[in-house]
Amino acid sequence: MTSTSPPEIGYGLGGKTVWVTGASRGLGSRVAAALVHHGAKVAVTARGADALDRLAEELGDSVVALPGSVSSAEDVNGVVDRIVERFGTLDVLINNAGISPTYLKAADLPEQAWRETIDTNLTGAFLCAQSAGRVMTGNGGGVIVNISSMYGRVGGDRLVAYAASKGGLEALTRTLALEWAPYGVRVNAVAPGYLRTDLTNGLLDHERHGAELLERVPLNRFGETADVVPSILHLASPLSGYTTGATLVVDGGWTAQ
Repeated sequence: MTSTSPPEIGYGLGGKTVWVTGASRGLGSRVAAALVHHGAKVAVTARGADALDRLAEELGDSVVALPGSVSSAEDVNGVVDRIVERFGTLDVLINNAGISPTYLKAADLPEQAWRETIDTNLTGAFLCAQSAGRVMTGNGGGVIVNISSMYGRVGGDRLVAYAASKGGLEALTRTLALEWAPYGVRVNAVAPGYLRTDLTNGLLDHERHGAELLERVPLNRFGETADVVPSILHLASPLSGYTTGATLVVDGGWTAQ
């Protein structure tokens, strides 16, 4: 009997126009690459133009790099206008842009660090969803996938601003899902646990801190971006057509405890 590998999942994203924020590295760049692989036309946004240009060149003609800050309404609206001008529409938004710049106790956190985190992770996601949602509701449908975190549902020591921003993002997800369901727009979230990226490897490989974190993961390993991308594509696709207002947790079991 000849063994064959399982068929590749078809997400039904061919020809769709997808906007990925925070796409210059890490999870965002992997999501953009997967979308191109599945036939989508992709607009990528981040603050660093050089990294975006390199990504667009690597992924090919179906990708357009549109640098800007998600915390600026002017930048966000300009990006959406350019997406519609280039591709004619906007079908899917992957709200991936996010930061976690500090690791301090709440009592020691500077106000500016709090505001910077909230502005990017929560206000930025709202501005992108608001601008994209105007297009989607006018078109009679669309999908938004917000990238949250397991810290949106459990506390995180020394992560007060990050956890607050992600908890707010999940509340935003549910509220937009209710408001825009009558217009055919679905809004969901994915909440990853610790993933290995260039930004997290130092922490996860730390002799003490990394070991302490790993002890809390029932599956006994940290995640890879490849563990999360399929969940994002699933929620972005027609395969999840009856799902809205939900958060899919991909954390190795951390929040099950």
